[in-house]
Amino acid sequence: MSKYLNGTHLIRLLIAIAIVLVTGAERSRADEVAPEKMTSETHTVVIEKLETALKKAVEDETVDLAPVRSRLADLYSERARLREMEEAKQGCQDCKGALKDRTRALELYRQVAADTPKNERGNLLIHMAHVYLLVRQPAQALKLYEEVIADGNRSHSKEVLAAAYLGRAESQFARAKFAKAQSDFETAFQLSPADRRGPIAHRIAWCQLNQGDQETAVASLVAILKNPAYTKLAATEADTNDVSFTEQVVMDLATFVARGKVTTTQMNLVEKYAPKNAKLEVMRHFANELERLGQKDAALLAWSSVAAIEPSEQGRL
Repeated sequence: MSKYLNGTHLIRLLIAIAIVLVTGAERSRADEVAPEKMTSETHTVVIEKLETALKKAVEDETVDLAPVRSRLADLYSERARLREMEEAKQGCQDCKGALKDRTRALELYRQVAADTPKNERGNLLIHMAHVYLLVRQPAQALKLYEEVIADGNRSHSKEVLAAAYLGRAESQFARAKFAKAQSDFETAFQLSPADRRGPIAHRIAWCQLNQGDQETAVASLVAILKNPAYTKLAATEADTNDVSFTEQVVMDLATFVARGKVTTTQMNLVEKYAPKNAKLEVMRHFANELERLGQKDAALLAWSSVAAIEPSEQGRL
């Protein structure tokens, strides 16, 4: 009896130590007190303790190992991210540390998913799909997206279903199945809150353009730029504009408009929505696109607009 209790207590002690270490490290990161401690080595200490806890476990233990496996998988996943950044800084071409960590994380996640009811594992499956993409197994990721979609709203929230439809849409888009991708993007759009719809509408516009519907694609981008909710930074209460996203949409607007017949009206449309600090870059891109596509008259108009806002004399020349 004492041996059984000691084994149980050891596992619980190791788990408790691990949680304390992780919590302390995460608090340091959140407070920016000691961000240098949040390295792959910090995670390694906790990972080793949790791996030891799993090895000590036996079939007749009373400890629920699902939370341990879940936490351990999260740590492997996070360490993979940190290692990937470290490997990139080192210029390492053949480093396998991140890949090994993600492979182990997926092994643990699969065990957790097998023991989790359908209506509670949606977020886990979406995260697993993301990890599968990182280890270049898109077919496995697609299977998980389709599993979530098949379960539907009987088992999953709108947020989880939106993520699954988005994942499947991106998979179809990558394979040039633009009609199917658009259908899934539109479903994800309906399932998503307003402040997350902008990037989805952006992808829908690309689907429309790639199917030859240039006018509708242009209108879709303009609709994004007209709606402050679509260009707002997600997960923020303030009406803060996502400058990077807005500039990307306007740059694409110039690309889309250049695919059709361009007159002064279309020229003014691009100029109207180009942010002040990016107008020169947008109009230069627009002019280059028009020239590349053989619209010489329109290209001359665009280059005239560029010259009018070019601040340096050398640039104007």
